[in-house]
Amino acid sequence: MPGECPTVALLVLIALLRPGMAAAEPASHPLEFWRKVKADGFAVPPGESPLSLILELSASLSSTDPEMRDGFGYEIPATWIYDKKLLDPPDLRVLLEKWRANLKAGLGETGTDSVLRRSFSALNLSVLAAHDLQSPFLTQEEFDALLSDALVYLRDERDVRGYDPPVGWRHSCAHTADLLKFLARSPRLKAPDQRRIFEAVFAKVTRVGDPVYVWGEDDRLARAILSLVRRKDFDPALTDPWLGGYLDLHKKAWQGAPPDPAALAADRNGANLLKSLLALVSQPTPEPAPAVEAVRTNLVTVLAKL
Repeated sequence: MPGECPTVALLVLIALLRPGMAAAEPASHPLEFWRKVKADGFAVPPGESPLSLILELSASLSSTDPEMRDGFGYEIPATWIYDKKLLDPPDLRVLLEKWRANLKAGLGETGTDSVLRRSFSALNLSVLAAHDLQSPFLTQEEFDALLSDALVYLRDERDVRGYDPPVGWRHSCAHTADLLKFLARSPRLKAPDQRRIFEAVFAKVTRVGDPVYVWGEDDRLARAILSLVRRKDFDPALTDPWLGGYLDLHKKAWQGAPPDPAALAADRNGANLLKSLLALVSQPTPEPAPAVEAVRTNLVTVLAKL
């Protein structure tokens, strides 16, 4: 697997420097072990290391078994990292590098199961980003690299299947949106990066050739945009060219006779995203966000023309 050798070397080095952490690769535990972890309220079993267990579970992110992938590979790390906060910054950085590397494994493939590792690594990275908002551990350099990786992955992932029985959720678009949602809330986000996120979301939902998203991707992407809109340093003028792009797309989609179905799908994805965003900005906010009302007004105007 790309990026695994440097991670193993890093683990060995950490083990030598940090007492109590085994240098060897963690043993593979049976299904019943993980079920008991959940049954016991996600308690770490005696004698086990949270980091070692999460690294072992990282292999299950590519599993076609939804219990292993969703139920264990995502839920257990999310609980230990975000809810229980059992890992310290050096451990979190080991996971950061491993899951970032996973975003590139098989990128560009479609119709295979390789998307599972990429998609669920993006979801687990969103847990790290959410944790960083509560207990900062990322450096500016690490934050910038993670944001760039997320934007590249959103752009280059071609497998956009949502729910796909019997495998279950693949959901690469939604999981990457979750990652961007938390990164967009960070005080480390620079002003130019806000525009980068807007442009990346626009490119994703309007890419000609993709299907109409039907598994809630529009809502998840809208929540990433909402994170930007609610920032105290957000300038509502940033949405003007972004919203204008959807109007231009709509006009072009209906120019042909008959219209191109692929262009219509892109137009529909864009309209659905804006509708989801309008619903979100129309909800009461816990704290004053001056830009929200301006964005809501602009959305109403644009949607009336779509």
